[in-house]
Amino acid sequence: MLRTRLTWIILGAVVAVVVFAGVDALRSSLRDTSPATRAAPTFTGATNVSQEEPVCNRGQMAVAVQVRKPDDTRPVWNQRDRDNPGWRAWQRTPVATLVVRNVGSSACRLVHGRYDFGIRDGADRWMARWDGNNVFAGTYEPSAETSFSLPNVFSCDRPAPFSAIATVGHYSARLEHLTYDQVTCGL
Repeated sequence: MLRTRLTWIILGAVVAVVVFAGVDALRSSLRDTSPATRAAPTFTGATNVSQEEPVCNRGQMAVAVQVRKPDDTRPVWNQRDRDNPGWRAWQRTPVATLVVRNVGSSACRLVHGRYDFGIRDGADRWMARWDGNNVFAGTYEPSAETSFSLPNVFSCDRPAPFSAIATVGHYSARLEHLTYDQVTCGL
């Protein structure tokens, strides 16, 4: 008897939800204005949607972790400055750098620009990690690239060798056997 009563309660609740959803949908369709009476969007400048660059596909974009000299416009700190103990100096030697490049033959838009870039030590523990949204999103002409050099690490007392792991949108890359210099811990 209890099982039958529970079945009827559940069935009644489901019917009530369906009826409520139907009434709500009917009411909201009556409130909407027809498409003909809506105001057209206003554009400033010469915007032509048909000439917008296509979204990049997997064959057009490449993500890599490379050892490069840091970009002069971003701070990259050397964690061990031998001339000034306790002070950090600008990194002057090549470091792990996340690179996103259009390897295709036509321009395209990278829509998913979320990135995650980190360094793991020889014991496979995170030693540095950065992430962000839309840093790499945008239009890329053929051969154009954007990069992010490793700014610093949490601590230089970790065991080597190091690994750099990166993802940008749906793309990923990894670089193994990095040295102390390449993760901002050079002397």
